[in-house]
Amino acid sequence: MKIKLDAHGAVSVLAISGPLAASELGVLKAGIAKLLAEGKSPLIIDLTQAEIPPESRARIVELHSVPAKEDSIFVIASADPAVAAGPSVEDCLKILSSPAAKLLAQEARLKSRLATAQAQKADVLKKLGDTDALGAEIKKLRRENGELKAVADHLEEDIQLRLKVRKPPFTSDAIEGGLGDVPRGHRQGLFSLGPPESEGRMSTVSDAKERVTALEGELQTVENEVVSLKGKMAGRKESVAYALRTENAASKQRLELLTQIAYSLSMDSLQPTDEGSARLQLERIKQAVVEFCTKSNIDQGLWKNLAS
Repeated sequence: MKIKLDAHGAVSVLAISGPLAASELGVLKAGIAKLLAEGKSPLIIDLTQAEIPPESRARIVELHSVPAKEDSIFVIASADPAVAAGPSVEDCLKILSSPAAKLLAQEARLKSRLATAQAQKADVLKKLGDTDALGAEIKKLRRENGELKAVADHLEEDIQLRLKVRKPPFTSDAIEGGLGDVPRGHRQGLFSLGPPESEGRMSTVSDAKERVTALEGELQTVENEVVSLKGKMAGRKESVAYALRTENAASKQRLELLTQIAYSLSMDSLQPTDEGSARLQLERIKQAVVEFCTKSNIDQGLWKNLAS
């Protein structure tokens, strides 16, 4: 990259010639910032003689992000309308001699920033398209995650209510059998398992203001869309899916454990809670057995002791 600074009256022209590598853009940006800080404004960045490879062409728009004072004016002369105010130095001089010079320079910068934002949006949309399957799985896992937690929480609440009114059975190992595999801490705390082409260059000031306002609005919209799409993209990671799979597996285990405990409590509630109830239940069982054996003509020798 070769650099030469000339003057056309009150306008400074920074001419770039030869190959312009992507790695040299930082140096060029620093040079432009220094010139503007020294008062070299208006300034034309002449890229008409520069040899710009594809990898550098995509980043030329970065020149418009050079920090400058509010009253500084600089434009780019290039055959690329996406970054340039005009295709030649002469065209840029005409623009700068216009009453709308500052607005036209701002318009060129906004067009460049808009092109960058649209490229970013297209890139993120492509990445989102490439991860559609993963995105669908994560969506399904999130829905399943919510449903599992809701069911488990409801079942846990029901178990806690049952435990509050439960009377211990007279003789029963049902609860201990149901809780045998449950950690003691979980019995008491109950079950905390869990685990986002160009118009005429000599436009009037009013026309330029309208275009600048429209470009600012469009740029803001596209930039907001890019932020939203990047947020959505951030959630489409294998690590997110893995975390959800792990959490859902833990929730399923928790739900299975709670179901076993609820079943044990249901069976336990059928047990007598005092000696009198136990004797009465025993007599009813004996009587039912005797009636069954009698109706079935079973040898009395097998059950007469039970009847007595």
